[in-house]
Amino acid sequence: MPELVPQPRGGALLSGGIPGHRGGTGRPPDAWKALCRELASRDEMLEQARAVLSNREHPAWLGAWRFVAEQAYGKAEATQTVKGDVDAPLVIRVVAE
Repeated sequence: MPELVPQPRGGALLSGGIPGHRGGTGRPPDAWKALCRELASRDEMLEQARAVLSNREHPAWLGAWRFVAEQAYGKAEATQTVKGDVDAPLVIRVVAE
């Protein structure tokens, strides 16, 4: 059995790990995501989402479109600000993922 390591705010943790014990949160993995998928896939939820997205005057229209676009295509890359010697050569490397 590994030794106990006292923690700064009280209590103690086992050093290292217990052989064969993988740990975890105790709940099935992705249970929360599965529940959210189930709720979001209900017919009435999809109808409401379509109603909001088809009405530019709806107060949630822009936020809904942004959410849908990010879920479909990922978030837009953040803009970068370059500081320092602006006359220095700029090297850009393109990496295929």
